Amino acid sequence: MSNGRATPPTKPRLSPNTKRLIRKRKEWRKRALAAAVQLTTWPTGEPGREAVETEMILSLNKVNAWFREPRARLVVSVIQRRAVSAFRLQ
Repeated sequence: MSNGRATPPTKPRLSPNTKRLIRKRKEWRKRALAAAVQLTTWPTGEPGREAVETEMILSLNKVNAWFREPRARLVVSVIQRRAVSAFRLQ
């Protein structure tokens, strides 16, 4: 700083573990949302509903495992709201 210019701010680097956590949280959030929407829009009486239901339960459990408690509850409620919205748009 002797020449009177400010140094540009440096970009913070994320650790590999943080990047992995972000990726896994995003992956399970997307899977849970896709499974919930697919389950709510599944045609009545069509075969294969059990597989979709199993996928939804698995992914919601993983969301609860990968997110910390207050955030996990928020993510699950958003998934539920979007699934209900998809059902109503049917």
